[in-house]
Amino acid sequence: MVIDITDAHGERFYREWTYEEVAAASDRARAEADEPVVITYNGPSPMDHSDHEADE
Repeated sequence: MVIDITDAHGERFYREWTYEEVAAASDRARAEADEPVVITYNGPSPMDHSDHEADE
């Protein structure tokens, strides 16, 4: 596979991939998509505090 792009400023992007490189990347992406997504956040939850007090 070959990508050959020239942008409006005349800058060229050129890249070649073999079938094996494309297949390997596709396999990695497929494996990553099948993995569970884990989101971690160490700060307080937005529901834990309010910017507005009830008695204001």
